[in-house]
Amino acid sequence: MKITIFNDNWAPNNYFQNKNTQILTGDVIKLKSSRYHESFWVIVTQICANDRFIGRVNNNLVNKSPYNYDDLVSFAFDDIRDHKNSILQEETLEIVKEIIYKLSMEIGRMPTMDEVQHMLTIYTPLEN
Repeated sequence: MKITIFNDNWAPNNYFQNKNTQILTGDVIKLKSSRYHESFWVIVTQICANDRFIGRVNNNLVNKSPYNYDDLVSFAFDDIRDHKNSILQEETLEIVKEIIYKLSMEIGRMPTMDEVQHMLTIYTPLEN
């Protein structure tokens, strides 16, 4: 089975002023194609040598390009326009699960999305 890894003329943003920022497998980063004029999110799947990475496109792209959702792309550290740490996302997910559980116990039903959003704006972690 042949695996295609796409490369493009990524539009660098100098997002990372600090080269000590660590990119981990599973982190979500944003790239922008200067050729196809579209920004999109990528999940880092492999860390290569010389500040190079491979990741899986995590958006359905609007503009026609040779790559799209679930395709692999190659990029450099300097190409990254935004970054979301996978550990922070896992912690956020745990907080949301806790809010939903505690709210459902309090009101006797599953909360609506509006109720969960409201709770997220005022949430402070509580001890069990």
